[in-house]
Amino acid sequence: MNHQIRGISSNNELLQLFNQEMCQLQQKLDGRLLLTGSACFTQAHLTIDPAQQYNPSFIVQAESMDDICVMRAFATRYDLPIALRHAGQFTGDTDYNEGILIDAG
Repeated sequence: MNHQIRGISSNNELLQLFNQEMCQLQQKLDGRLLLTGSACFTQAHLTIDPAQQYNPSFIVQAESMDDICVMRAFATRYDLPIALRHAGQFTGDTDYNEGILIDAG
């Protein structure tokens, strides 16, 4: 992601802001927020249809409609593509390497 954030002068500050933002985001969710690189992310990513070109930055295992609304607002704020998977079917962007995949079960 190449988003510039005003007032951030170093990678360390950016990482600290990111960690705070992710903690706050997880607290708003009923479900789980899985970040690239975690074991849970890898396991969840393996269930994605290999014919699709999904390489999301985040996977959200939504437990409620509120989770979907929270993640839509987050995606809008940072101009991230978003896709929704429900019962194995996808809606949203069909080919991207950044963004959010909401797994609604």
